[in-house]
Parts: sequence; structure tokens; C-alpha cells
Amino acid sequence: MRRETFILMSVFVLLGAGFILLQLKNKPLVDPDRTFHIEDKGRVHEVFITHRDGEQVKLSRKGTSWLLNDRFPVNPNIMENVLDAIARIQIKYVPPQAAVPAIINDLAKNGIRVEIFDRNHEKIMGYYVGGSTVDERGTHIIRENSDLPMIGELAGWEGNLRFRFRMRGNEWRDKTIFQYKVNELKSVQLIYPKQQLASFTLTQQNGSFQLESSSTPQKIVKITNARGIAYLSGFEKLGAEAFETGNPYRDSIENSLPFVSIKVQEKKGTQRTLKVWPIYPLQSSDEGVVFRNENGTVERYFAGEENGEFYLIQDRVFRKIFRGIDFFTRN
Repeated sequence: MRRETFILMSVFVLLGAGFILLQLKNKPLVDPDRTFHIEDKGRVHEVFITHRDGEQVKLSRKGTSWLLNDRFPVNPNIMENVLDAIARIQIKYVPPQAAVPAIINDLAKNGIRVEIFDRNHEKIMGYYVGGSTVDERGTHIIRENSDLPMIGELAGWEGNLRFRFRMRGNEWRDKTIFQYKVNELKSVQLIYPKQQLASFTLTQQNGSFQLESSSTPQKIVKITNARGIAYLSGFEKLGAEAFETGNPYRDSIENSLPFVSIKVQEKKGTQRTLKVWPIYPLQSSDEGVVFRNENGTVERYFAGEENGEFYLIQDRVFRKIFRGIDFFTRN
């Protein structure tokens, strides 16, 4: 009798343990309403960000870089900020019940939808990022298909998480125009339409540099490697201040005479041309008439490429390549 009782009790214990294990298996270990971060940034291969007005951007991993809408390189600093937020976003606190309706209303009106996918296009997570708390030290966040909003933050950082995701259109793009190593370039040509004597072509071949003038009669001279390398080093990182693709005056600007035309040819055969137009400062006459002062200091230029890109660039960034032939020939 005692043996049968023992066996029966053992069966109940095993059945109970099995039931508990089954329940634990079917129940997530972490409450999905309270999970927002993806610690392993390497899992993230696509990020879709949708604004309330319907504008959506797609950020997709391509090797070690990222593309915007499968077309344009993404600014690496901005992308790193997004990945950092994805990896570190956490709950600061659960808001009191009395505050929930207002938070839900904010998320409904202003929430930015963030959807994160892996390399197989499988969705890892989705949530909405809203406005900040009154003290601006937390951000309204909520998981997809949840009715429990939270106050989120980044560990060790105070501020509105919304800033990491709120960019639109060209704001996401990498503004780099030229990014070449010296040994990648075959030749660089600068043509100054109003200063032909300053125009030149610099060619790199077999470890030496050759300089050709654009004047008549043409002059061909060899220059020191140090001077050639110093000049081509200026093309290692040159970027725009902003994109001006939609500038309403673009057609008239491109139909005018440029300050300089820059032709860059890589050793692998790729060739690019950038035309540059100065933005002259405005000045008023004694009679109050506003005109362009072509003798004034130029701080910015418009620049256009054959591929359709149109930029605003700064003189302080590009002046190191705006050289004339005398830069190479003077002692």
C-alpha cells in the first residue's frame, strides 16, 4: 500500500513538473511590452522608419556601409547613432496610469514607427517613438500591438530618443563628394574658364607626376612627388554642406559660366566631373540697390555633377584643391 502511494505521488509530481515546464516553454521569458533593445547590432540589416505623414525611409546594410532606399550612401555617423539607439534603448520607468491617455495621444499624433529586420528580412522588432517627457529626460515609446506605453531612454544619455530617428530625405545621406586615396587617382584636371593660364592637368604614372598646362603653347613639366602627393591628398575627404538638388534656380545657375570645372579620373577607369559656381556676397549701393559684389569674399559655391547631384559647398573645405598651375611650379 505504501509502495502504491509512493508511485502515485511520483506520477503526480512528474505530471506537475511537466505541466510547469510546458507553461514556461510557451511563455516568453521577457515581457515583449518591456523589451525595446537589440543588443547585437550585427543582427540588424534593415531599418524602416515611417513618419505620421506617410514618408518612409529604408536603411539597408550593404557590407560595412548602409544605403538609403537602396540607392544613396547613408551618412555613417548618423547611421551609427541609429544603431546605437537600437542597441541601447531601455525603459526608464513605467508611467502612472493617469498619464497614459496623454502619452497614447502623443504617440498617435507624432509617433515615428521603427521596424527592424534581420538579414533574412524577418522582422525582429517594431515600436513607435514619440515626444519627450516634461523634463525632456525621457521619451514616449510603445511596442507594436501593445497598449502599454513606456518612458524610454538610452543608458548613460539624457535626451529625446526621437532625435535619432527623425531625419527626412536627404538628411540621411552621406554628403561626401570626393573620397580617394592618392594611389587611386590617375589624373586631376582643373579648368578655369576665366583664368585659362591657371588651368592644368596633373597626371600620376609609375610613381611620378606630370603637369600639363592648358595654355597655348602647352607646357609639360615634371614636378616633385612630394608636391603631387600633397595636392592629391586634398581629395581624400571632401564633402558638401548640403544637397541643393531641388534648388529652384538650378537651371539658370548651371547655364552660367562656372568658376572651375574639376575632372577626376581613377586608375580603374571611372571618371567624374564637378562644376563649381561662386555665390557672390550681396551689397547695397548708395541708392539702396542690391547687387552681387563679384569682388567680395566668396564663402560658398554651388556645385553640380553629371549624375544629377547638386550641392552647396564651402570655400574653407574646398580651397585646398582650388589651385592654379603656379602652385606646382613656384619655388
